[in-house]
Amino acid sequence: FSQVREVMESADRMMKQTQVYRFCENPLVNAVLTMKGQRAAEMGVEAEFKVRVEEGLAVEPLDLCSLFCNLIDNALEACARIEDDSLPKKMEVKADCRGGCLVLQVRNTSTARWNRGMGRPLTGKKEGDHGLGLKLVERTVNRYQGNLQMEQEENQVRVNVILNYAAQAAL
Repeated sequence: FSQVREVMESADRMMKQTQVYRFCENPLVNAVLTMKGQRAAEMGVEAEFKVRVEEGLAVEPLDLCSLFCNLIDNALEACARIEDDSLPKKMEVKADCRGGCLVLQVRNTSTARWNRGMGRPLTGKKEGDHGLGLKLVERTVNRYQGNLQMEQEENQVRVNVILNYAAQAAL
């Protein structure tokens, strides 16, 4: 939570200091995407954002920030590990609000091997240094009675998340 709080504070400072692109109606998501888009550019990763997230979404700001930050950070880390110069480093983030649900998809280039048993890419991190971000995503998905899917295609990973915020608001 301290890392997420730092990201939110950093995003707030960045919003005050720089021009913030308007990706959607939600100012927190805009700030996160602006910050992560700048990081992607610094890393040489082509980032595309197609996001429609409404302001006042019934998802806790900390959960929303954690979800977007962790999934985008994972995508950027996967792109950074690509050693084949002929393979483009790309990340695409799509999000939309429909029928009381937030639907989020993050797709990125990746050459990571896949742990078929766990349905997840393997990372180059030491044991104990990986998986925390994904665990936070899973906890958020469970909190909002949602769904998390991870898929690997040739040189590409796609993560799909659905949060049922209407069901959470009804509790």
